[in-house]
Amino acid sequence: MKNVHIENSLEKDILTIEQAKQLILSNKDNRRYIWHYLDYAILYLMLTTGLRSIEIRRSKHRDLSMINNKPILYIQGKGKRSKDAFVKLSKDVDEAIRDYLEKRKDINPYLFISYSHRGDTPYLSRTFFKSMFQRILSVAGLENLKVSPHSLRHTAATINLARGGTLEETKRLMRHSNLSTTLLYSHHLEGMKDDVESAIEQFILSDHTRQRDDERLVCIMNKHPLEDLSERFIQTSTFRPQTMKSYRIAFKYYIFYLKKHHIVFATTSDVIRYRESRRNLGYSSDYIHIHMAALRGLYRYLRLNQKSLNLANEYAYDIMIPIKNENVHYHLKKPMLTLEQARHLITLTKIQRRFIWHY
Repeated sequence: MKNVHIENSLEKDILTIEQAKQLILSNKDNRRYIWHYLDYAILYLMLTTGLRSIEIRRSKHRDLSMINNKPILYIQGKGKRSKDAFVKLSKDVDEAIRDYLEKRKDINPYLFISYSHRGDTPYLSRTFFKSMFQRILSVAGLENLKVSPHSLRHTAATINLARGGTLEETKRLMRHSNLSTTLLYSHHLEGMKDDVESAIEQFILSDHTRQRDDERLVCIMNKHPLEDLSERFIQTSTFRPQTMKSYRIAFKYYIFYLKKHHIVFATTSDVIRYRESRRNLGYSSDYIHIHMAALRGLYRYLRLNQKSLNLANEYAYDIMIPIKNENVHYHLKKPMLTLEQARHLITLTKIQRRFIWHY
């Protein structure tokens, strides 16, 4: 196939944590007939495991099992011919499925079946999920949301990252073959959290004394392992003096960030959050590019010298690999104001307001 444009974005809206909670609790309290138990079990399963609708449709009774006394469900993933993967079920999800099965009086081998009189197949149809989703949204009073059944999968991934889960954990949960697919959820989460416009305003107009005090407070904490390792990386490299100076500054602020958030071993998502925090503070693309180049070199050095430096074997230092280089334009075509000039301009125009055009 040629000339196919792929949009790297989430096409459907994602539920907030409050909406997801409302959806679960409302449908749990609404259970009366067997199809209510069916809807609730599928909703809870999809929202906590990120299963696709096709994986739900293919599930059978025999796919329920136990590993180390923990309930699991074997699944036939997208594009797979066998059920060689499984998802772990929480206690409440397993209970929701068992409650539904107790209401069943049939011998149908499929785990979930339709109760529509028009249905002539032993398993759920493709159209079932659309009607089911309308029902569960209506019960929770969320029928105006622009979400689909597949939004539950997106929601599971995003909530896992929001609770502090790593990209690697989320990749396993979603069963993605490529980490770049998982990164979409991280970018969506960061985009929802940042408030760049307000951050720029505060940076121009506010006093930076408090930020300096915070930095001094964090700096008196215990020494971070990367402090010695980053200096060793610089000393063993053949950088120019200016590059060494820039890298030392980059490592200083990166380690400060790790200390502030009590992070010893960073992950890819931690580095992404650090990069976004620099952007939120109004730093230029050139500045951020230098920081990312410094971290890329440091973590490559740690990965290649992991044994000789006697570093933790269970920790992977390839966290920079999924983070792509950004295009940076090093020269500004137009002159720009300094921070003091911008602050002076805002203050002066505010004081001189007299007529309506001044406002």
